[in-house]
Amino acid sequence: MASENLGLFDLIVDIPPGALDGNGVVMIGTRNHSSLLPLLPSEIIPTGSVLAFESDGALLTQPMLLTLPYDAFELSNLNLGPDALRFYYLDMERLAWSEVTIVHIDPTMATITVTVPAFGSGVLALYRR
Repeated sequence: MASENLGLFDLIVDIPPGALDGNGVVMIGTRNHSSLLPLLPSEIIPTGSVLAFESDGALLTQPMLLTLPYDAFELSNLNLGPDALRFYYLDMERLAWSEVTIVHIDPTMATITVTVPAFGSGVLALYRR
């Protein structure tokens, strides 16, 4: 579960050198109108706000990495481990949410690192089995 009280200050964005096709300012925040986005499938339970990652003109030529915190205590209360976490990216070409690759889960730091293929929207979630 995303740790709401930690906010975006604990989010780490890693854009590899040369991954932007030009100059631009990268902006990271939360979506104010996430209700206007396509619905997540019913088996996906968001654990926090929908994130927005955008640029004012540059495009990504290779994936960026996002490292974000999760609430280990809340997972424990649900009798779940960090392996229940997933990150979903809104694929604007398909107008559908797609699960992205988890690169690393650090249970000691309670963080999850994922690859994001392009600028857009994403959300940390639990997958209900």
